Parts: sequence; C-alpha cells; structure tokens
Amino acid sequence: MSDDDTSPDHRLLARLFATDRYPICRLNVYSKPDTLTVLRNLQRDTPEFDQILDSSFGGLFRLPANRAPISCKLIQALIARQLVTKHKYEMWTVFVGQPLHFSLNEFQSITGLNCSLFEEGYETPLIEASVKEPDIYWKRWIGDDVKTTCADIATWLRDDKDMPNDRRIRLALLLIVDCVLIANHQTHSPTPRYVKMVDNLENFLNFPWGRESFIKTLWSMRPPNVIKSSKNKEEGPVQLFCKQLQQKSIKLNGFPLVLQLLAFRAIPLFLSKLPDPCDALRIIDLTTEGFPNNAAVTLNDVLDSEIDCNLVVNPMIDPPPSVDDGSGEWDDEVRDRKVEYMLKLIEQNHVFVKQNWLGGDASCPLIVHEPFHTKGSHKKHIINRRKGKATTKPVVCAYLA
Repeated sequence: MSDDDTSPDHRLLARLFATDRYPICRLNVYSKPDTLTVLRNLQRDTPEFDQILDSSFGGLFRLPANRAPISCKLIQALIARQLVTKHKYEMWTVFVGQPLHFSLNEFQSITGLNCSLFEEGYETPLIEASVKEPDIYWKRWIGDDVKTTCADIATWLRDDKDMPNDRRIRLALLLIVDCVLIANHQTHSPTPRYVKMVDNLENFLNFPWGRESFIKTLWSMRPPNVIKSSKNKEEGPVQLFCKQLQQKSIKLNGFPLVLQLLAFRAIPLFLSKLPDPCDALRIIDLTTEGFPNNAAVTLNDVLDSEIDCNLVVNPMIDPPPSVDDGSGEWDDEVRDRKVEYMLKLIEQNHVFVKQNWLGGDASCPLIVHEPFHTKGSHKKHIINRRKGKATTKPVVCAYLA
C-alpha cells in the first residue's frame, strides 16, 4: 500500500460492481426460518425435541428471534458489494471500503451446525433428482404419495397426536433440512436423498449439515465456478452473474439468513435499525408460531449506515475453530494471492477506504444517498391491474440515481 491510503491498490481484489453502482433487485428467498418456531411449538417438552436440541441442530433454535425475519434488502446489498475472488468456498463483501468475510467458519460460528468434512466420496449435488415412485424409505416415513409437501408434513405433526415418536422426530428433522437449511424451491418438498438418510437417525444427526447448507447457500450468492456455454464467448461467470443480479428478481437457495446474521454481528450499527435492539429472546424462547412483527432492515437503513460516522465493520468475527474434524477446510480450494495480501493488511489493522478497491460492472446508475432529514421524493410507477396502465404516486426516497 502506498503512503496515500486513499489511492487505488491493484494488489487487492476487484469489485463485482463498481463503487456506489449497485443493482437493486428483489430476492426470492426460499428458506423459511419461521419453520423453527412451528417445530418449537409442536414439539415442545417432548423427548424428540430434546434430542434435536442436544444435536448440532440445537443451535438453530438458539438464534436471536429479533434478527431472524429475513431482510432481503440487506442480504442483496451485501451480495452486490462483494469482491471477485478465485476462492471457491468463501465470499468477501465490502461495506464502505471495509472487507467482510463469509465462509464456512462464520457459518458454523453463527449456526452451531456440524461443518466437518464429508465422508469420502460424498458430493453435494447441483440438482436434486425427482422421483416418480416412492422407494422403501419414502413409504416407511412419508407414505405412498411422492407429491407430499413439507406443508403436509407440518399438518400431520400438528393433527396426528398418536404418531409414533420415531416417525415424528424424523419428519421434524426433514422439515428443518428441506424448509430451512437446503431450500431449493418455492414449494418445499422432502428431498428423496434426505428421506433415505433419515432412516438411520444417528447418522442423520451426525451428518455435516452445516457444510451441506453452506455450499447450497454460497452457490446462489456468488459467480459460479463452472458455467454452461454462452452464446457470447466473451462473457465469463462474473459477467453473467452481474447480469443475473440486474434482473428484476433472483432466487437464493440454502440458508441466506446466516449472511444477515453475520452482518448484525460484524456491523453493530445494523442492530440499531431494529425496533428493539436489546431484545434477547431466542427462537426457543418464543411461545407462539412465527416471528415477532419486527421491521426488517430496509435499503434506506443500509444506505444510512454507509454514511454514518459511527460505522464499524469487523472483517472476521471469529478465528477458525481449533478442531480436528476438518471444519472450515476444503480439499480442492485454490490459492488467491490477492486474498492473502488483503488478509495481511487486515492482520495489520489497516483501515480500508472505498478508493482502495477497483473494478466492477459500472452499468448501474450512481447512488448518491442523502441523509434522512434531507430526503427528497420521486415517483413510483404502480400498475393499475384493471386498466393495465401505469399510474404515478409520490413516495419518499433516500437515494438519487
């Protein structure tokens, strides 16, 4: 780094999008963390629920309830502000020039899930295969209908008071996995592969679900490692991902809530945007189904935070776990010298600024944010469904393009 700490540094990672030129799209988050509140209510004070709490799944029920309602704007802002790295299994984002790390270490620290190495030969599939006929495991734990949804299973757990305990705990675990951790579709259905796995309850509870969920989550948040052939040969994974983020909406698989929880932990200023930042209730403490009606962090909250003089960003919330189960390790990770250089600066407590980071797609309009008390207004187009025409309505806006 030069003597002028506000100068560009070509040794650092490049941005995905140019500074203050970020897309603003709608996220379709398939994960439903409120499923945990349903299970908490249905399974309370049962030996089956105690067994779940004693496993690595227990950490999910100890997550702070007031931070769990999904804030799509916060998650989308962090994804759009990411850096481009050669590493396969992590994401670096930059908030007001300060880098923030999202990796398996952070995922494990926040969720408490088992993130150890997979058994030899196991691979997380890109696409889950569908089945036309139920196999013996599906028939044993779910029934004869392959079109059974997770909503159907939740209804069974609620209504069937005489359901055998060994089936009840397995169905509850499938809801946690398919509705919260590995959410790939808008309509949640049991994954045949996981139904087969739950047959051996001990192995299912000891499986590294944190690693499985993290992979699914990260795959939809960053440029892919491998892409299908494109008509435009000059477009690589980064360019195609930038185009995807500039669509009207994109979908996120896995458990994106963890990135939001990371932001609350690493950027304390976001907590002040919640109605009651000091609320210490955990999911397990809730007495009703669903989360409290907390207002989620908005786009204006994100932009306000970027110009707040009290902003602090902790690049890495926790050191890697000192265990011998391979947590946080990847056999096929690659080297990135720019990441190594950045980590060295972080260790030296270097203060990064926006101007240090170069590159990025610059096709989005420049965002010039005004403080709350000087907010202007603009016109929002609203579709009149009866006439099929657009009307206008003035709304408050805290950014100008």
